[in-house]
Amino acid sequence: MRFEMYQDSLPGFVLNQLLQLYSHVFGSNPNVLYRKMKQNSPLLIFAAFENDTLAGFKMGYDREPGHHYSWMGCVDPAFRRKKVASTLMRLQHSWLRNQQYKVVETHTYNKWREMLLLNVQSGFSVASVDMDQSGQAKIIMTKSLLPPHKDRKQLAPRLLNVIHLATDDMIEGELLTSSDFLKASFTCLEEDKWLMGLVMPYGPFDKEASTGTAMTFSYGSVHFPAMTKELYDIFHQALFEMEKTGNDILDLFHVIRAFHHNQPPSWQNALEKMGEEEVKQQLLQPRDMIIDLTMLPENEDHSLTEVSIKDESDDQVVALKDMAEQQAGITYPNHSDGMYYVIKEAGEPLGLAYRYMTPPGQIGHVFVRSGFRQKHLGTTLLTSILEDMQNEGYRYSIIYRSYVHAFFEKTFHAMPVPVPFFKRTLSFSRPWPVLDEKKDLSHE
Repeated sequence: MRFEMYQDSLPGFVLNQLLQLYSHVFGSNPNVLYRKMKQNSPLLIFAAFENDTLAGFKMGYDREPGHHYSWMGCVDPAFRRKKVASTLMRLQHSWLRNQQYKVVETHTYNKWREMLLLNVQSGFSVASVDMDQSGQAKIIMTKSLLPPHKDRKQLAPRLLNVIHLATDDMIEGELLTSSDFLKASFTCLEEDKWLMGLVMPYGPFDKEASTGTAMTFSYGSVHFPAMTKELYDIFHQALFEMEKTGNDILDLFHVIRAFHHNQPPSWQNALEKMGEEEVKQQLLQPRDMIIDLTMLPENEDHSLTEVSIKDESDDQVVALKDMAEQQAGITYPNHSDGMYYVIKEAGEPLGLAYRYMTPPGQIGHVFVRSGFRQKHLGTTLLTSILEDMQNEGYRYSIIYRSYVHAFFEKTFHAMPVPVPFFKRTLSFSRPWPVLDEKKDLSHE
């Protein structure tokens, strides 16, 4: 599934599909919707595609500065139960929040129970109930986009290294370009053993002229006083990529995916030099992360925190799985060949993780409920599982198909799984082969 954002104008083929989908779902005249779209322009539209087929959309417009009205949306019945609506809503709210909006408003009716439930689970509250022109009760809901706590914007150490390398040789008054940044990115990725088996013909990528209006960009403690508009747009797309992958730490790989999304000349040139398929495989796909269980951090002792193993039919597991899908787009395995770990604080279930038993040694998604993610519950939950594996005689564990959570690397010294190592241990014998030197992991 691919998600895109459009501001004001839509490509013709998208507009046609949107009007057809609206007519199909609501049975209403698409010409009426088209006229209303013109009246309420400019629109902010998020769309989901399966290949080039429109699976769903969500659109809205500003009613006043800082106040966005989420006006219209629907999902094709053929694509329901696939997290389309919840993902569109999450991306919409993330973009609005990054643009300093304060409130998002939406209207619904009791007859649309699933949408009403999704709104409540996503943080909306009922502001009032009005009667529409047909005499039906229209429920007006609002959600504050202001953070409930001080915003902790963080950058992964890898991204900080790239920033320092890209800006080290800059002359005062020079603009940071996408070519500068991309070259620094590949240099650091090669040093970190993320790029394997690629010929690196660095030479200068097509360098943009450092002319034009300087854009400023800030995130966390990092401030760029002068970058090109092209790179500025890439960084804003990177924040969007971060939200799509459920991260709260901006990493270099979010920026790499933003380069691929925006397709600037420097990226196209790099793909030609390095091989498009190789770059896609190594940098644009989620990777397994390996954790050495001899280097686990000590789990902090929280008297109110309890971690327990539950069956998939347990009510707490079922409720947390539903929340994970709604809040983070996480779908847990449907089979029972594994164990669910639930973390509770003061008796209230707040997080869930899945441990695979076939093959052993792998951990699936770790989820913590919205509003409780600053309590380090995910770290406590994951450490509990890893300690169990260590006690059972395992030497290594794998976090399965991670979109490079910088949190794993910083807390658990995790590294991307080198392909030869992964193939060599596919049997997942217990304990896994003990390597003589840690460097074996990174050099293979």
